[in-house]
Amino acid sequence: MSACYEAPKEGEPQTEAPDISGDGNPFRCVMTVDQDGVLRNLDALRRWTQAQLIAVVKHNGYGLGLVPYARLLAGHGVQCFAVSRIEEAITLRRAGFDPDIVLMTPPQDIEQARQIVRWRLSAAVDAREQLVWLDQQAFCARTRCSIHLKFDTGFGRFGFAAEQARLLADSLGRFSHLAIEGIFSHCGILEPRQARKQFGMFLKACKLLEEAGYRPKYRHFCNSSMAMLYPSMQLDAIRVGSALLGRLPCPTPIPLERIGALRARVLSVHDMPAGSRPGYGGAQRLKKTTPVAVVNAGWQEGLGLERRHEIYRYRQLFSQIKGLLTQVNRPHCAIWQDRRLPIIGRGGMNFTLLDASDCDLAAGDWVTMEVNPLLVPGEVRREYIGGNPL
Repeated sequence: MSACYEAPKEGEPQTEAPDISGDGNPFRCVMTVDQDGVLRNLDALRRWTQAQLIAVVKHNGYGLGLVPYARLLAGHGVQCFAVSRIEEAITLRRAGFDPDIVLMTPPQDIEQARQIVRWRLSAAVDAREQLVWLDQQAFCARTRCSIHLKFDTGFGRFGFAAEQARLLADSLGRFSHLAIEGIFSHCGILEPRQARKQFGMFLKACKLLEEAGYRPKYRHFCNSSMAMLYPSMQLDAIRVGSALLGRLPCPTPIPLERIGALRARVLSVHDMPAGSRPGYGGAQRLKKTTPVAVVNAGWQEGLGLERRHEIYRYRQLFSQIKGLLTQVNRPHCAIWQDRRLPIIGRGGMNFTLLDASDCDLAAGDWVTMEVNPLLVPGEVRREYIGGNPL
């Protein structure tokens, strides 16, 4: 019989209820990260391109856990990393992380500039006042601050106007405590004509800076998708985030493994008669008496969620149609002892139903389901498997 917590009777010593929150809950889901799969993707990218890889580890390391993920990549030779939030960069530094970190969001005030210099970050810059802040703070710290000049070629988020490159170059010599490490842009359009137009604007800005005597170590225009579709645009470096997870919205010229799996406990297994329509909306009718397993995971843990990607080209449209047909022919499922157990009906917020026919699945067993790490909340524990422990 399972142990139960009982409130102490009058006069008895106080005791604490068992901790069932967070990692103290034995029924809590775990997201597993196949570190060998990540490293195989890393090796595949290195064999495919001659460009330097800038590993993008924003949003909690693309959902894989910021610090362990960055350490895994750094331990296998990645020398440059990129984040979006200054808090992410500081977290890495406080964890003893030494490689270069590029903060992709320009500093918003002089305090952020001070933190950038203090924590030895490379700063994206898109305004003259940011150059002033960083130069002043580097002067006060008796050091130099590395910067990446950001140019806006059409995305509209951050960046100097490309046509301002000459004017910018004329003013850079005034900032003696800044080291121009990179120049970059971000193209959010995969359609060929627009992509080539924006790339041309970026190359023009690079040329104007070079004519003024500035040839940074890194010229980077491509993220993962752009690098896959337009190899000629890779230049000195490419920013890889989703490629390392094998989760891109476009066709890839190299095989990449999809990273991310959710392990969840089975809470119960019970028979439901033929004709039943379990789950929300009764979307699926059971054709026979079926053992139904209730799994302690739902879309609250990211299960069944996918990022929405725009359709850029007919080839991608056909690719997505093919993917949908594959899903129809092979329903979403969970894995238990190398067996595929189909998911029944629509998943709920907290629970998912499985068809446990022809197997000995029982309450307390663990099942595994594919999940996009980006959509798994941070409170779900990440567990690295394979390779050496981190």
